[in-house]
Amino acid sequence: MSTEADNPFSQGAENYAKHRPKYPIELAKVLASLCPSNELAVEVGCGTGQFSHCLVCQFEKVLATDLSIEQIKQAAPHPNITFKSEPAEQISARDNSASLVVAAQAAHWFDLNKFYIEAKRIAIDQAIVALLSYGVLNIKGEAADERFQKFYWQEIHKFWAPDRKHVETGYKEFEFPFNELVLPPVNIICEWNFNQLIDYINTWSSMKTLSEAGNMQIFNIFHEELKEIWGDIETSKTITWPISSRVGKIEL
Repeated sequence: MSTEADNPFSQGAENYAKHRPKYPIELAKVLASLCPSNELAVEVGCGTGQFSHCLVCQFEKVLATDLSIEQIKQAAPHPNITFKSEPAEQISARDNSASLVVAAQAAHWFDLNKFYIEAKRIAIDQAIVALLSYGVLNIKGEAADERFQKFYWQEIHKFWAPDRKHVETGYKEFEFPFNELVLPPVNIICEWNFNQLIDYINTWSSMKTLSEAGNMQIFNIFHEELKEIWGDIETSKTITWPISSRVGKIEL
């Protein structure tokens, strides 16, 4: 089980809240349409609550939890969302209460076997369990995207934690002991200028590792080269993240 000290997002939670991309409401709608009721959704590893606010548009109540107290503090309050700092392996929801148990961009930090046990405990019959992740972004525009992909895959990739590979593969290697369903394709799409993209990159845990290793020159060179390719830094470009999912039905 992870601890608060292990959580790379405990520091910089305010930047995480400001600069991470927002999930599309369509994703919450699709998940809600599969659920047996709309009374309660439980999101574990909720971070600063970006997806929690999508869920509360579809469910009467949302329990949103994260190991990081600092992340929870940065979550925007909502009368129908209860934010709690607790591990994914010890969820405070009562037995047989949740119609949806979801983790968005977080499952690679969990002890999955213990999380699955908890998901089954809190789920009602036919509830949905979902592991969501968004992969490596693409920038519309060949030259800018080419320079970004080089930075990600060739220059900073080794500074990611080993479990990052599960995000890149859409959790396909994870054991998933549920009756699996297939969601229609969904993407996160943002119109960002140069500085918005850089602010997002600076929320990566790999950037913290890069800095601690004394290798910020790698980022600095990338920054200047991408800036030159970008042109007017106030001009927005279309940034797309493909969303991957492992979605299943819990049958009690």
